[in-house]
Amino acid sequence: MFRIPTFTVVSVAGMVVNFAYFGLIFVFSLFFQIQQHLSPQLAGLAFLPMTVVLMTVNVLAGRLITRMGARLLMILGLMLAAVGYLLLMSVSIDGAYWLQVVPMLLAASGTALIVPTTANATLSSVDASRAGITSGVLNSARQVGGMLGAAIFGHLIQDTALDAFTHGMHVSIGISVALLLLGSGLCWVGIRPDRNTA
Repeated sequence: MFRIPTFTVVSVAGMVVNFAYFGLIFVFSLFFQIQQHLSPQLAGLAFLPMTVVLMTVNVLAGRLITRMGARLLMILGLMLAAVGYLLLMSVSIDGAYWLQVVPMLLAASGTALIVPTTANATLSSVDASRAGITSGVLNSARQVGGMLGAAIFGHLIQDTALDAFTHGMHVSIGISVALLLLGSGLCWVGIRPDRNTA
């Protein structure tokens, strides 16, 4: 299956998206609690707008796939997530909450566009008899991406002193943006613009 360009590229893109998303969720959950001194409950509520957007846009993405095609939607989602994360570079310890929420909503929107699209693109790229294996590989790639994101970014922010933590957070964001942009380029090259994967 990895000889099929669309399958390989989309699996990599799914891993990259989870790497950035879960890695930065971990970073910002600690940022809210350690640096901004929010309680665990308030830190959880701070992510509520992202959750609502993820659910809403996820449904919308299912409809957009048939109109735009998986290739364009993957590229759009990856770039939108990259822009959202890039805007988080300006977040500071004393910054207003809405300055953090707007970029997080952009990133969540991009992520929500990608998740159902990866499933559609991978399943469309292989024989129906391999649908179960295909789904398993994609889910495994996503899980590995999320695990690596939390582990690597956790290492980068292990020093909780403000300057060191901020530096680690910025490096984490920079890595995420670079990988997401790389993923969009891979999707442009590797996903064929045909009837199934546009």
